Amino acid sequence: SSSSSSSSSSSSSAALASSLALNMRAVGNAGKILDNFKTNLLSRKFEMWKNKRRSKNACEHAPVAAGGRESEDDDDAKKGRHTRGFEDMKRILQTLGPKCPIKAEQVLFLARTGSYMYNLHNELSDQDYTIIFKHQDSTALYLASKMLKDEFRDHTHRVGTNDKHDVLEFTAVEIGKFLEHVIKGNAKQLELFFAKRLIYESTEWTKLKRLRMRLLTDRALSQYLGFINLNLNRSRDKKSVAHTRVNRLEKVYYYAFHKLFDAERISQGLLPLVEPRPHEREFIMRIRRGPLKGALAPEVLDAEIESGLSRIFVRSILGHIVTKSVACAAAATTSVKNSGWIGKGARTRRPSEVEIGPFCEWLLDLRADT
Repeated sequence: SSSSSSSSSSSSSAALASSLALNMRAVGNAGKILDNFKTNLLSRKFEMWKNKRRSKNACEHAPVAAGGRESEDDDDAKKGRHTRGFEDMKRILQTLGPKCPIKAEQVLFLARTGSYMYNLHNELSDQDYTIIFKHQDSTALYLASKMLKDEFRDHTHRVGTNDKHDVLEFTAVEIGKFLEHVIKGNAKQLELFFAKRLIYESTEWTKLKRLRMRLLTDRALSQYLGFINLNLNRSRDKKSVAHTRVNRLEKVYYYAFHKLFDAERISQGLLPLVEPRPHEREFIMRIRRGPLKGALAPEVLDAEIESGLSRIFVRSILGHIVTKSVACAAAATTSVKNSGWIGKGARTRRPSEVEIGPFCEWLLDLRADT
């Protein structure tokens, strides 16, 4: 009985590994897509676009009264920088100090991220901020020379303790580099478009946010699955950091289940919530608090993660079958929905890759205004 169970488990793992490999095929083309992304940007004759934008803006704005001059604050307000949270954003930049040499007018987005953004923080959690900013230089300079620093970070690692309640950390990423990660389906970056706990969003960012549905692709789902599988392997490897650091195993399971819940939603054609539903949150917080015994024993949690991955795989396969033939789509969708595989109002087919054209347009528009 145990040998058949072991055989079944190994075949299940093999099938899962095979499915992940199939889902990850697109990731191998990341370099090519990024090259196309940059080439498209450089080949659009940026200076012509910039001059066109300036002419358009000159026509739209009313003339300033004779002898008068618009204040810098008025100019900032027109560009959408003084939106809700602007003062909070400036205060946080001042708190971060010289380690974060970003000016307020460069910031597109700022949020307290990590467990706080997920509403999974506890009394030991640190304050971790993510900043998306823009260089005040031309697109050509940023992409061609790469002389400008496009990332700043400050993170603290404490040995022998999980208490970081007094730690202030941050990551600041330039929008060009951020978009490169986003089109590759990076889950951590993608979540910023769907998170609710935000501090500051510029008008430019809200325009970019309107494109967020285009990011829910097969590539993005495969990145979620890869992250979950990585943490599953860490939980099983007795030599990994999950078993050698204080409370690290609990954190590995917290990471895995948080992404698993949203991956299931994406596989159903729904939006990732980022902040788990109440019952999901309670389950993850029980894992964080520990101990990992009984219903929360590692072998039980591993089996639940495997089961969730299998459901996502089957649902994805069914989604492809549903859209394979227009003739049988309606009947198949009905039967699949009735079986509980796909939620109401869900899309049955995701695009394989991000359509980068609209993101190129947005980025050029942003650079033209700098």
